[in-house]
Amino acid sequence: MLLQELNKPKTLGLKQDEILSKVIAIANELPYHNDDIGLYTGKTGRALFYSYLSKHLNTSDYNEQIEQLLVSVFEEINAGNIAPTFCSGLAGVIWTLNHLKNTNLLDIEDTFEGIQEILKEAASTHFNHANFDFMHGSDGIIFCLLEMNWADESLISRWLEQLYKHSEKSENGFVWETKLSEKNNKRIFNLGLSHGISSKIIVLAKTLECYPLNTLAKELLEGCVNYLIKAKNQDTTISYFPSYIDTDNTGLHHRLAWCYGDLGNAIALWQAGTIQKNEFWKGIAVDIMLLASKRKNSKDGNIVDAGFCHGTAGIAHFFNRFYLETGRNEFKEASQYWLTETMAYGTGPDGIAGFKKYTTEPGKEHIEEPGFLEGAAGIAMVLLGLLNTTKESIAWDACFLMN
Repeated sequence: MLLQELNKPKTLGLKQDEILSKVIAIANELPYHNDDIGLYTGKTGRALFYSYLSKHLNTSDYNEQIEQLLVSVFEEINAGNIAPTFCSGLAGVIWTLNHLKNTNLLDIEDTFEGIQEILKEAASTHFNHANFDFMHGSDGIIFCLLEMNWADESLISRWLEQLYKHSEKSENGFVWETKLSEKNNKRIFNLGLSHGISSKIIVLAKTLECYPLNTLAKELLEGCVNYLIKAKNQDTTISYFPSYIDTDNTGLHHRLAWCYGDLGNAIALWQAGTIQKNEFWKGIAVDIMLLASKRKNSKDGNIVDAGFCHGTAGIAHFFNRFYLETGRNEFKEASQYWLTETMAYGTGPDGIAGFKKYTTEPGKEHIEEPGFLEGAAGIAMVLLGLLNTTKESIAWDACFLMN
């Protein structure tokens, strides 16, 4: 726990002990229990954070919290009261436990093989109903199965066939109509990472990494990337891509965020380019991030809190990830800028260590949110990662499709 042992990058006036104190304050104020077991939304995400914090501090002080959270998660799994999805269900839980095991953050003997068939059946159900969503459908479950080495060729082939069957095919490639977003009866094709084509690019690239001879996976991946690249805004003054394509095809500027917009598109192209050894795709990813690094106006980016999904912490983490991948100082400087913005959000008189989540619900515009995706646990995890400038210290971001 000796601060002098930490790496000490300059952080625009912020001191290392100030950042670490904020992380510990969040850890001490997170609730032990809520009704959600999820990785993104509940107990599993908080257990992941406590595990990384324990390693960082070389302490067992948080073992009780980790144990309580995971025991509660297993009790709900055994009761059968959970969804199979990655965001808030079984796939995310299993991914986390496997990650903690592989990174030696938790001593787990269980191989979880009894859950294989449950997840395979759930993936089949979702893709047979054309629900390919990453967070709430087949693609997140497929991602978990690939990470666990549980995805057999038959399942993958059936998933790819359904993807192809339900795709919108054009001269630009492949895209899928978004099920979660309908506006004014327009057909919408989501380009984002949370629910759109960018997550498909990454999961398809990881599929090819496991099954390099699968020609349909290759065709779909290349078609997705081609569609995304050709969706580039004519005016890239603010953003490189629109958030989605609609029947008017107007090209919409959007926030800097994990869920929608340029940051997610960039990580998709970087991931696919890295796996497929395609320097052209990686080059576009760097260009996107360089453009994004110039956006330092929260109002322009529609940024209203610090959460990972669409707040300042997530932005800081994206630039930190790209700095570690490329070594470019533009990304380091942008990450430090958004770190300062994140810390400023944590100065409130209440909330979890001063942090609150913004909502659009009248009368509840600012609420306490402990979760990993939108709340205090995710903010703390990003801050912790910025204290240790190594890829190993942010390996957890694989759950957000970022490595």
